[in-house]
Amino acid sequence: MSLLRYGIRLAIAVVAAAAMLCALIQVHARYEAHRAKSILAKAWKVRIGDTEASVLPWVKQYRGYKWISGPQRREDLGRKEDCVDPEWCEHEIEYQLPLLPDYEYAVEVNPWGFYTLPNPQRSRLQDVLRAVINGVPAPLRSRVGMRDWLATVDIAIRGGRVSRVSAAVFVEGRSQWIGHEWTLAGEMPRYDMRLRSYTIDGAHLSFRNNGGGAVRHYLTPRAPEDVVQAARSVNTACLTSFLGCRGMCDLSGRTVQYLKTHPDETWNIRPPECR
Repeated sequence: MSLLRYGIRLAIAVVAAAAMLCALIQVHARYEAHRAKSILAKAWKVRIGDTEASVLPWVKQYRGYKWISGPQRREDLGRKEDCVDPEWCEHEIEYQLPLLPDYEYAVEVNPWGFYTLPNPQRSRLQDVLRAVINGVPAPLRSRVGMRDWLATVDIAIRGGRVSRVSAAVFVEGRSQWIGHEWTLAGEMPRYDMRLRSYTIDGAHLSFRNNGGGAVRHYLTPRAPEDVVQAARSVNTACLTSFLGCRGMCDLSGRTVQYLKTHPDETWNIRPPECR
C-alpha cells in the first residue's frame, strides 16, 4: 500500500470517528434535554399540600436525593435583638417559622457534569465529562453540541407534605449564562411580601467560566393565570442550540412580554429590549 493511499484511509477514518463522536454527543445532549423537559413538566404538576409519598416515585426515578438547604429551627433564623429594627425582625421570624421545611428533595439533569450541590448521586462519568469540557473552549463546545447547562427541581417537605416546589434552568448563552426560575409556595417568602400573590425579579449569575443573569418567579396558589403561564414557559430549545440563545428574550420570552405590559407589578427587574 502506497504512503498516499494509507494517508487517505487514515484521514477518512479520523473524519468518520470524529463524525461518530459528534453524533453521539448530539444524541446524549438531546436525550438529556428530553429528560430535563420531563422533570420540569412533573414539577409543575406538584401542588402545595401533596403528600411526600406522591412525589417520591418520580424523584427516585430521576435519582433525586434528600438534603437540607437552610434553617430548620427558630434559633437558625437569628435573634430580633441583633436587628436594626427588632420589631420588624420579630414579625419576620414569626412569619418564617411555619415556612421552614423538614428537608428537601433535589432532582437535577446535568449532562456535562456541571458542579452544583454536593450531590451523592454524582457519577464518575460526570467527573470525566467535566474534565473534558474544562479543556475545550466554549465556542467550540457549543458547535458540537456540548453547551453547558443544568436543570433542577427542589421539593420542600414539611410534616410529610409538600410545602414548596421550585425549578430552574441555567444555560450558556451566546455571550453569558442565562437562567429561568420559578417557585410555588403557600405563602410569599418574606414578611414584607405577605400581601402579594406573586413576584417576578432578576438575579445575577456567577459561574466559574462566566457570569450572567436570570429571571425568577415566586408564586402562590393565588397568583393570576397569566403570571403562572409566564413562569411555566421556558424555551428548552436553548439547551441544544448550536448558535446559543441571546438572553432572557430567547429563554423567557413570555415573561418578557408580561414584564412589558405590567411594569408596575414586578419586583426589581426591567424587561430587556429584544431584537
